Amino acid sequence: MLSASSPLLALSILAQTGSADSAASTTPTPHWSMVVAFSAATLVLLIASITDVRTQKIPNVLTYPAFVAGFVFWLIVGFTDPPVATEDMAVWHTVSPALLSAAVGFVPCAIIFGLGGLGFGDVKLVTAVGAIFANWQCILMAVFAGFLVAALLSVFVMLRRKLVKQTMGRVYTAALNVLLRAKSSMPDDSPRIPLAVGFLVGGVLAGLEHLLGVPMPWNSVT
Repeated sequence: MLSASSPLLALSILAQTGSADSAASTTPTPHWSMVVAFSAATLVLLIASITDVRTQKIPNVLTYPAFVAGFVFWLIVGFTDPPVATEDMAVWHTVSPALLSAAVGFVPCAIIFGLGGLGFGDVKLVTAVGAIFANWQCILMAVFAGFLVAALLSVFVMLRRKLVKQTMGRVYTAALNVLLRAKSSMPDDSPRIPLAVGFLVGGVLAGLEHLLGVPMPWNSVT
């Protein structure tokens, strides 16, 4: 859960982190491990969205087991899957992408958390989903798309509650705090946006593209 002005600031920070290579590829039937990873990540994000909307919290009982389960799953894949296990250090070849993906999700969100832009539950959720995805491009796209969706929701809330001037003033103040490297905090009266919902939308889109190889409209633009 985060304030309505946070996604607008977060998008500017994430834009400097890097962008995923979204070149279209002709992928046939996705590997079974990718299907399982996509399904598991979607389920985790869906549960997190429900709890975030209802309680404004993402419970540790969801994020911690999901984080561990991601590494355990890819560890099992490395031991048992014939096409992967034929290589030397096959387990490392499946676990290292999960580690990298979790780190790519954690770092930018941790920076935004340090600036007071979102809750640590959101950081743990992204890190856990990153471990499940085991694809750094996928989690980076999910995070960026998640903040984009949250920003759109924020604009809708601002227009509906007629808080545009107030919120833009807070965005300006938060931006100054970023430049001055000072931690910012939003007032209690700021509208709250369930960021997990944004991550759910972003995660599904990113998983469809990077894990299942589903062609996306933006990839057809030449």
